[in-house]
Amino acid sequence: MISQYIPISAALSALAKAGHTVSRNSNRVARVAGSGGQTYVIDGQSYGLSAVRAMAAELVTPKDTSTNSKPKREIEIIAEAIAADEWCQAQECSVCTMGERQLNGQVTYTFEQTRSDGRKVCKGLTLRDIRSWAKRNQVISPGYKTTT
Repeated sequence: MISQYIPISAALSALAKAGHTVSRNSNRVARVAGSGGQTYVIDGQSYGLSAVRAMAAELVTPKDTSTNSKPKREIEIIAEAIAADEWCQAQECSVCTMGERQLNGQVTYTFEQTRSDGRKVCKGLTLRDIRSWAKRNQVISPGYKTTT
């Protein structure tokens, strides 16, 4: 049983570093053979995807399988701060981290808030506007440095 997900590229490179001869059958060969899935040739024998991952389980280090190496974007950091803030939770504030490009080239993010009279306000704001709103309402510190 594999305890962690191993990408096939990391598994194949780990087997190659260990001295095995590794190659991949083409999709055409797999269709003709009727195996139904992608097969890999390791030391002259054909193996399926799960068998290759099982063989490489003890060879792969956790550093090789790290898939989340991207740094967080500024909008994600601000959105997490808004979601964690008590005042924002009471006001039911939220920011969508998926932007939408306008015709003038600006990217806007959906910002929602419930007003004191119960009306829900939903508008598209730029990152600059969201950052200034968050600083003005003390969700992020006034000395917050931008990442860009």
